[in-house]
Amino acid sequence: MKKLPKVWRRIEVCLVLLLPLALITSLPVQSLAELSSNASVYATGLDNPRGLKFGPDGNLYVAEAGSGGSTSTVTICPELQIGPPFGPYTNGRTARISRIDSQGNRITVLDGLPSGQSQAPDWQGIADIAFIGDRLFALIQGGGCSYGEVTIPKSIAEVDQQSKTFQIIADLGAFRRANPPALSDDDLETEGVHYSMTARHGQLYVLDANSSALLKVSLNGHIKRIVDFSAALGQHVTPVTMDWRGVLYVGNLFEFPIVDGASSIFQVTPSGKVRTKFTGLTAVVGIVFDQRKRLYVLEMGNGQGSGFPDPEAGRIVRILPSGKRDVIATGFTFPTAITLGPDGRLYVSNHGFDIPAVGTGEIVVVEIPD
Repeated sequence: MKKLPKVWRRIEVCLVLLLPLALITSLPVQSLAELSSNASVYATGLDNPRGLKFGPDGNLYVAEAGSGGSTSTVTICPELQIGPPFGPYTNGRTARISRIDSQGNRITVLDGLPSGQSQAPDWQGIADIAFIGDRLFALIQGGGCSYGEVTIPKSIAEVDQQSKTFQIIADLGAFRRANPPALSDDDLETEGVHYSMTARHGQLYVLDANSSALLKVSLNGHIKRIVDFSAALGQHVTPVTMDWRGVLYVGNLFEFPIVDGASSIFQVTPSGKVRTKFTGLTAVVGIVFDQRKRLYVLEMGNGQGSGFPDPEAGRIVRILPSGKRDVIATGFTFPTAITLGPDGRLYVSNHGFDIPAVGTGEIVVVEIPD
């Protein structure tokens, strides 16, 4: 069993996995901080909600990491496992995809998906979803032998909502093992930590946060690494989105300890050229544009002087085309993703990392001020 990688440790810290266990377990189910007046709870009863998108049917779809399980692969693939204190991972088929109707009711789209559980604990299951037309795709981060799952790899799968089945179209774990990043050593997770996904022109774009890679995945399963951020920037990239022109934007958490203002957003051309677009942000976990070309940045929380995210400091920062910034919503507790609804409101996965994992996650809707 390999030692705990340093970069993995930084990623886990930034995702609230190194908070003292006593602190995490003391967190109430409701938000620790009061949501700003333009934000309200839209849906509840979710299990570690992560990426979220609106489907062609007008409903909101949410990826849920689940609550792990007890299945172990320690004797099957010890070379892939993460060592103590966070490993080895165990697994259970508790991750799922949910659909939220206009009344905020949750309906299961597909369940029984792998959910990897660390000893911290933390859960990695379905990280994100994306639509291409009416076709639904899931980013399965909780799979793979390193996370205690033998059958289903870290992958992208197409979901058949009618039959409630899925088909894997691309094995991300195998690609990561065969194509290590330029900055490759024991600090990196062998099969990757895939955080977010977006779609454009029949292609899927995925960010591997741990190895700082932007991948393009075709529907026939071909995977191409567009950008390797590890050598040039050494950043831990997390959210990905596209603007109205189809230009990719990615954000980063930076490193542990969290330093206020140390995160950035980068613009990536189709050829893979990277340009720093915005700086001075903190612990970025989500980004989205509206129809007026305004960018909304979801920050997990500031460093509060300790290097750990302040659980009461999750907020949304709006950046205008002119570059002017303002904070438009506050009071989020461990938010993980953001999307824009067809109604012109913002939707945020809140309590995306929580204990207990079952049922404490929620979706918050935000009215956008002028």
